[in-house]
Amino acid sequence: MARFDAVAAVSSALMGLLDAAARVDQTQLGGAVTVSVVSPPALAVAVPANTRQLAIWLYRVSPNANRRQVTPPPRPNEPKRLPGTAVDLHYLVVARANDAITQQRLLGWAIRALEDHPSLPSAVLNNGAFADCFRGDETVETTLEPLTGQEENDIWQVAQSARLPSASYLARMVVLDSRRELPDGPPVVERDLDMAGV
Repeated sequence: MARFDAVAAVSSALMGLLDAAARVDQTQLGGAVTVSVVSPPALAVAVPANTRQLAIWLYRVSPNANRRQVTPPPRPNEPKRLPGTAVDLHYLVVARANDAITQQRLLGWAIRALEDHPSLPSAVLNNGAFADCFRGDETVETTLEPLTGQEENDIWQVAQSARLPSASYLARMVVLDSRRELPDGPPVVERDLDMAGV
């Protein structure tokens, strides 16, 4: 279970993973690759000449299909809290360059890099500004997610951009902790088992 900024932490972790892998494979990719988390308006802006970019767009957040709420395990000397909310994060990884072949090579490389790291451990998730966002034993699983033609059309209409080579990924079961404490009533000290009217 994680803090409220877990959504941003997952986006940042995906960006960091792809950025680190791109630096290692820079020669194979034909030069430097810029990796960034973007909002839809950024996709409508043309890329400069000889630029290779990977854009990570969080286009949807949905309740986890299996568990909507997760009760946190009790911790000594800590108050009880409301259940956490389990969400799935839907990402579009978009390859941007000036020519179609470079876009397609970049997208194929990005898919392979993400498939090589299908689990994001807490050490990756808690990087930089998100220190201690996730507990030490937490991971987030990512998987390539199929989209229907209608879903793709809807996504690109929101982006108001020409459709670009992209792959959809699902980050499953990100649990957002509640900070609201549950009041603890006084302990029960006595039971009254009298039956009225007998």
